[in-house]
Amino acid sequence: MESNLVPYVAPATSFVQASNGHITTDSRRVAEFFGKRHDQVLKAIDCLNCSESFNRHNFEEIEYTDTRNRSQRQIRLTRDGFMFLAMGFTGPKAAQIKEAYIAAWNQMERELKAREGDTTARLQRELINAQKRAVKAERGWRVALQAQLRLAQRTLLKPQVSAPGQMTFAGV
Repeated sequence: MESNLVPYVAPATSFVQASNGHITTDSRRVAEFFGKRHDQVLKAIDCLNCSESFNRHNFEEIEYTDTRNRSQRQIRLTRDGFMFLAMGFTGPKAAQIKEAYIAAWNQMERELKAREGDTTARLQRELINAQKRAVKAERGWRVALQAQLRLAQRTLLKPQVSAPGQMTFAGV
C-alpha cells in the first residue's frame, strides 16, 4: 500500500546527538517527532518488557529543566533502545518517523567515523614525526658519544715518557 505522506526531512541533529563517541536520542525528542505527549513516551518506556540488562545498556534516566525551572525526568536512548521502543509505534506517520530516525542515525555514524578517521590519520602523522625526531636525536646522541669516546681514548692512551727510553700509556 502506497503512502501519500511526504517523507519527513530534518537534519540528523534534530533526531539524534553525538556525545563521547556515542549516538543517542532522548524521550522528549521521540515524543516531539512522533506527536506524542512526553509522559506517554515515558510510560511506554517503563512498560517495555525487555530484560534488565537490555534496559540498563539502552535506557538511561536523565533530567532536564522545564520552562518552570523544575527538574523533570527524561530517558536517553541508544539506537537499540529507540528501535525497541519505536517497534510499538504503528501507522504510516510512525513508519515515516522511524525511517527518518534510522537515516539520521546512519548519517551521524558516517560523520563520526569521518571525524575518527581524520583523528586517526593526524595521530599517525604525529607518531611518524615523533619517530623521525627520535631517530634524529639518537643519531645526534651517538655522534656526540663517539666523539667523547675518541677524546677519552686519545687522552687515556696518550703515550707518556716515564723514564729515558721507556714509554707507557696513561691509564694502563
